[in-house]
Amino acid sequence: MGRHVVIYSDDPDKGGVAQYNHRVALALEASGLRVSIVQSRSTGGMVALRESRGIAHWWIPYDTGREFARTLTEAGDAERAFGELRPDLVLFSDCCPVSNMAAKHTAIRLGIPHVVVVHFVAQYLAQRFSGQLRLLAQMYAAARCVVAVSGENLEQLGRLFGLPPGKGRVVFNGVAPKFFQPRSEPNRGDLRRRLGIPEGTVLSLTTARLSAVKLHLLQVAAMEVLAREAPSTRIRCVWAGEGELRQSLESEISRRGLQERFHLVGQISDVEPWYDAADVFTLTSESEGMPLSIMEAMAKGLPVVATAVSGIPEELGREGALLPDPAKDAMGAVTTLARTWIDWSRKPGLREGVGRRCRQRAEALFREETMMRNTLDYIEEAMATAAAV
Repeated sequence: MGRHVVIYSDDPDKGGVAQYNHRVALALEASGLRVSIVQSRSTGGMVALRESRGIAHWWIPYDTGREFARTLTEAGDAERAFGELRPDLVLFSDCCPVSNMAAKHTAIRLGIPHVVVVHFVAQYLAQRFSGQLRLLAQMYAAARCVVAVSGENLEQLGRLFGLPPGKGRVVFNGVAPKFFQPRSEPNRGDLRRRLGIPEGTVLSLTTARLSAVKLHLLQVAAMEVLAREAPSTRIRCVWAGEGELRQSLESEISRRGLQERFHLVGQISDVEPWYDAADVFTLTSESEGMPLSIMEAMAKGLPVVATAVSGIPEELGREGALLPDPAKDAMGAVTTLARTWIDWSRKPGLREGVGRRCRQRAEALFREETMMRNTLDYIEEAMATAAAV
């Protein structure tokens, strides 16, 4: 059957980590490896495609998102999964540094080689889980390697979470080839007509869960500034995503009289057509890892405006527009976003030039084949090292 890699994750289907797991699983299978995924039960297109390719699933019997604390302490599921699957290597694909700690402890105790990919790192997590940091440092020391999605995240893993020097590396996420295809005019026209967006109106797209960390209200405040100071500027926001804040966000938009300027389209299984429909991409997160959504927008040639937090400045480089960190200057972030929207709405040549440069950066850094090549390299290194021990 070939060497067996198990992907162990606490994101079954909710976010970018689940998308990463899916793409890596398919790439590992295509390279000739046997692949299984250990996660909470999920259904849908990604699971069906993986199963059609012979990728097995071992279901954790609870929702790791809703009961995250159990992933720190309950080792029984990991012990049963590893006993049945007998992996040659485990790839822990972690939503945050303390994800899946009990499963890592089990892998170490059973002598199973493993690598760790950490998709999101933030200082508040070190404060919240301070009691686990000593054990986490020992786990990182036992891993074959620890991968961060940005240089900024890697630095925090060392400074705040005990990652030993020389143990970590950075592998940027990559964007599927379809996002580098030219934007589709039929998609653009169809979606804009569906929402009733008039010709000549600039559309700002955000693809993100409707949760507190994404700071959607910052966009609402910026739109209020724009409506007051430049009421003739024709711009609307489309938010693709679902979450616990939907009702309160809709209420706040209505309270401020901005209903005609916002379209909440819910969870979208295929977001690519929405990049075709958009003119601008906006992300106002409080904290991030290295957002795949920004890479997708850049690949599509959209100008990106986003908060200067976590790995986003590293992602954009000198392209796009960075907003002040809202934790340090919330009003500055609001006014800068409003001003950026106004400038990009009134100056299409400026907007399109920024979009072209964003695309060029994505082509150089964020192609999926580059990410997969780097991923296969460290997995092969880890398995070769394990075989030599």
